[in-house]
Amino acid sequence: MGMKSVFEHDATPTWSGFTYQGHIAIYLALRKICELLSQPNNLDRNEIASVYQLEVENWEDVAIIGEDGYLSIHQVKNMQKTNITDYRIPLIQLMLENGYMRKNNMGNPIAYLHISNPVEDDEDAIMQALQKWKARIVDYYDRLKEFADRKVEESDRKAFQKEICDEIGQDPVSLKRSSYKSLLSDTEKGIGQSATVTKTKDYVVGFLNYLEESMAIDRICGEVELYRFDNGARHCESDEIYERIVEQVQRYRQITQPAEPLIDVQYEYIADKLLSYMRKHILERHRLMQEGSDYSRQISFGELIDVLDTSLDDYEENANIEALRRIYDEALFQYCDLICGHRQECEEKDSCECRLLNAQYSKVDLNDDEFIKMCFGYNPDCTQTLNNRRCLHELLNNDGLHESVFKVLRKIPDRYFMQKSDRTKTVINDRQNNALLTAISSGNAAIVVAGIVKGINKNSAYVSPVFDADELITGRLQSDDESLWDSDFSNISEKYIPTVTDEDKNSICRPKKPVFVSAEEVIKRLN
Repeated sequence: MGMKSVFEHDATPTWSGFTYQGHIAIYLALRKICELLSQPNNLDRNEIASVYQLEVENWEDVAIIGEDGYLSIHQVKNMQKTNITDYRIPLIQLMLENGYMRKNNMGNPIAYLHISNPVEDDEDAIMQALQKWKARIVDYYDRLKEFADRKVEESDRKAFQKEICDEIGQDPVSLKRSSYKSLLSDTEKGIGQSATVTKTKDYVVGFLNYLEESMAIDRICGEVELYRFDNGARHCESDEIYERIVEQVQRYRQITQPAEPLIDVQYEYIADKLLSYMRKHILERHRLMQEGSDYSRQISFGELIDVLDTSLDDYEENANIEALRRIYDEALFQYCDLICGHRQECEEKDSCECRLLNAQYSKVDLNDDEFIKMCFGYNPDCTQTLNNRRCLHELLNNDGLHESVFKVLRKIPDRYFMQKSDRTKTVINDRQNNALLTAISSGNAAIVVAGIVKGINKNSAYVSPVFDADELITGRLQSDDESLWDSDFSNISEKYIPTVTDEDKNSICRPKKPVFVSAEEVIKRLN
């Protein structure tokens, strides 16, 4: 399955774009595992583990591979669209890939489009649209063959070239891959500059050969469907897919270990571990892609089964960490999708400068200990400990992340970000002051200070970086009253001093009394 293809992803995807896609990939793999374990298949877990594979970002967004090749291929689109024509390009790509795989004995896959928003079209309208697009591509292919075979006098060359370029320029294929777009452009340019009919036809024949050999356009297969979930819905919203994953985890455990039922939080923990596994796989793959190194295109079902069978001894704290990471991913995705509004545009570019889509700043690649430290740095007024389930709500509330953290990352110029070896905190050089980026969302300074004082008593190693800062950037809090800290400052100093690193001791000898500044004010100041 390692054959290089024109359909293969040729740009490094963004993490924001992968969140929904990665959830769909895990869901599909789990559902397939449960299907293979159940009647009429009744396969052994070891056989499933050794034979079946999950593939992401290779031929398609997601694919399932079995012993005889590709079983299914899946395009995943999270767009606020309601008409099937808005999905023309991914559906055409699925038709082309389906035909290519069948022509090259790579399997007989079922091709699916996954959408997060319902479309208004019924099944008949969707089928008619697919047939129309397929017919247009077949006609396009036939027209190119006719151009290659037509007898043309040199005196008619200009009109012939214009006719060809007009046809090619309509491009009903619309494949968004660099090799195809480059060849299309080179073919049009070459035809327009050809001095003879023979040379013109050479370009047409070369383009035809590419369409036949690299894309199997002559075998385009219109058997494509909107994916239906078990509840009959043809769509699944981004905030619902996690629930579908948990359901499949529960189904798997009931099939394989019926005598040991779990509680809801334990099923969620296993689901979160699967998503964590996918996150690490994709981040490593993206890193290797950027380096131009070889990378794994498939995940063995055996690796997923190992996670499904995970031990639940002392899972409580780990469950909270995994849930925190999922909540952060979802908050980042939501910001890009609904607040920023440029997610689709960014994902269609080969590269994007936005810090939200760069792991260096969004920090989705931190290890667990670093991630916890980042969470408490963003929310130093959290009064919970990590073992307390309420911690999840206080450490990662969407309001603070959206109105402060993600907004600052998105809108402040790069030159103001201070690069430090400790990536768990984000520091802005604001008027020669160190401004620590936080997700504090309360608008009352006294309440926030009281929360930070409690926080440093419970989580001093995590909260102490607050007192390296001159300013704390918050969602909406503005206060330059340093006296708020006075009554508790001796206690703060005792907690702060043992946690200061050697690096910080070079420039800071004692804790500071930071003032509060809103994200909007900092953005206005530095733009």
